[in-house]
Amino acid sequence: MRRRWLCGALAALALGLSGCAAGMPEASPSPSDTGTERIATATPSEATSAAPVAPSATPRANLAVTVDGKRLMGQGLREEDETFLPLVETAQALGYTADVAQTQADGRTRCVHTFSMGEDAGREVTVSYLVQDNTVTDVQFARGKLIVPVDRVLQFEGDTVYAPEDFFEEAMEAEIDDEDGRVTVLSAAGRGATSAPGATQAPGTTVSPG
Repeated sequence: MRRRWLCGALAALALGLSGCAAGMPEASPSPSDTGTERIATATPSEATSAAPVAPSATPRANLAVTVDGKRLMGQGLREEDETFLPLVETAQALGYTADVAQTQADGRTRCVHTFSMGEDAGREVTVSYLVQDNTVTDVQFARGKLIVPVDRVLQFEGDTVYAPEDFFEEAMEAEIDDEDGRVTVLSAAGRGATSAPGATQAPGTTVSPG
């Protein structure tokens, strides 16, 4: 009798354990980037109400950025192997005047950042993208009438828009040195000033040979 009772108890315990395992939720696969154009995710404050598209985790801005020897208030961030700089603040530090316009249609918002330098329309740079349901798509970079040949992706943290550092090199003729957790940016004017005879190099500024 005791033997039958012991077997019954062991069988009930085994059944209970198998039921707990069956009720455990399976881990959801992380979303993957299926297109050639990467898509920016929602801001951290919105991440709880909107499923991220790609990348799955929002990077944090923690890279010191210096433009022509002056430290920016904002910081850069690194996502995978790509470094992003605060779009508006970096452009203004490079000597550009910034303007932004928004239009809405069909539940979507088109944002267009325009960066100009004097009256030279050929140097005007634009960054545009669509926002819908906390997701950014259709990222476009242009200088004058030409598309800027860089990876069409933006990052967002709070109210700050970040563009790839390659964008500033290709669209705004900046020279960028990115190493040891610091990003040093030189404008075309800054390079001319540091290369002039008798010029003193600004602290924290790196000039490439040639």
